[in-house]
Amino acid sequence: AIRVNANPLTQIEWVQACESAGLQVQFHQTGAMGLLNPKQMLHDEGWLGTMKITWNMSIDPQLRSRILQMRQVFQEYKDDLGYIVLCAQRP
Repeated sequence: AIRVNANPLTQIEWVQACESAGLQVQFHQTGAMGLLNPKQMLHDEGWLGTMKITWNMSIDPQLRSRILQMRQVFQEYKDDLGYIVLCAQRP
């Protein structure tokens, strides 16, 4: 399973969280999450970084298993997972 201590929020909830912290949201954007997608990994990590990750997965069965489990979860819930970018500043 994925080991993170995070609670998902909707776009509105993220904006409200920023505003309740005294920030003014200037811009926000959402989109599909590409985490652990090979094409996105190449874009994010570059060839060298992607090859390093691939190498580490090939030599460490536990790491490979964890990453493949995460990828399976991301694929299963791809319609429900995404990213949000917020630009907020203090007034």
